[in-house]
Amino acid sequence: MNRRERRAQKSKTSAGALTLAAQCQAGHRFLQSGQLLEAQLCCQHLLASNPNHAGALHLMGLISLQAKQYDHALQWIARAIKQDPKPDYLLGLGATLSRQGRHDDALRAFDKAVQLAPEDAGLWTQLGDTLLGLQRNDHALLSFKHVVKLDPSHQYAASASSAKWA
Repeated sequence: MNRRERRAQKSKTSAGALTLAAQCQAGHRFLQSGQLLEAQLCCQHLLASNPNHAGALHLMGLISLQAKQYDHALQWIARAIKQDPKPDYLLGLGATLSRQGRHDDALRAFDKAVQLAPEDAGLWTQLGDTLLGLQRNDHALLSFKHVVKLDPSHQYAASASSAKWA
């Protein structure tokens, strides 16, 4: 393959990846606006071209979560994590497990997420909330204090770290 052919092939690959990323972003926008069917159609199109597309798998999990189909959400998100264990995917897993009342399992998911992205105040907040739900107030307090350290303007964490239970 000569240089021109290699450039053309690389350009096709980049354009295809961009198209997949754009489709995934469109699916997220549909989900955020409450258009679950449109979001699901984006995912199905993505998965038809790449059955292991982690972003599409995760998005299908979030769609299932929003539709309160927790078992399906767990299956989709677990497949996404298997492809790419991103903190956002672990956050989705933890949220699904929490909704099922599996708070110890959710705690493990959130804990793994903060290990992967220790600078993410949102993940630490989820961890703190889960710890509160498990009545592990001392550990929750540490999480909320860490959130305030990461983001001093975080009102929820600031009020939680000075709450009466602390």
